[in-house]
Amino acid sequence: MQGRVGKQQYGSPQDFVHRLVRHLRHQVVWDSLLTFSPPILAMLYLLAVLYWESWIPALPLILLVSAVIAFGLLTIIFRFRPRLPSVPAVARLVDDKAEAKDRFITLATVESSPASEAMLARVQREAMGMMHRVEIRRDFPYYVKRPFYWSTIGSLAVILLFHLLLNSTFTKPGVSPLERIRDLAEQMAQRPP
Repeated sequence: MQGRVGKQQYGSPQDFVHRLVRHLRHQVVWDSLLTFSPPILAMLYLLAVLYWESWIPALPLILLVSAVIAFGLLTIIFRFRPRLPSVPAVARLVDDKAEAKDRFITLATVESSPASEAMLARVQREAMGMMHRVEIRRDFPYYVKRPFYWSTIGSLAVILLFHLLLNSTFTKPGVSPLERIRDLAEQMAQRPP
């Protein structure tokens, strides 16, 4: 019964391998996004804080935000491109999981010719009988990788350090918040409208 489900669900062994390739490529994309999103978001947050504190005007902020986003997208693209699995590599994984003795790798790599049609038809029948041994979600689950955690912790540490430095640099020791607001109001009153 389970063998029929595998056949109906995926069609041929080649379709099964291509579906697994897509599944593993999605995992690589998620790994890249999860690893580089926290630093990008942290940099955007720090730029927003600098804008709110009136340290940078709107136009440079827009340019910096655009540069950070472009840099982040390029980093994600350059990280996941070399990690994308190839069809032969995935076929090798399926062979290992299904204990198929190179049937899937043979179907993925051997070119069809009149001389090899009989052999390929036999290998395909044997591979179809073994497809039920591999379930994509069970055998190739996605889990969050360690770089995501380090990236998130590092980004939060940078934000915290930035806020600590910002608060310690611009607050005078022994000055209450009310006195600071009064000083700021006096400075604003002295500025021309």
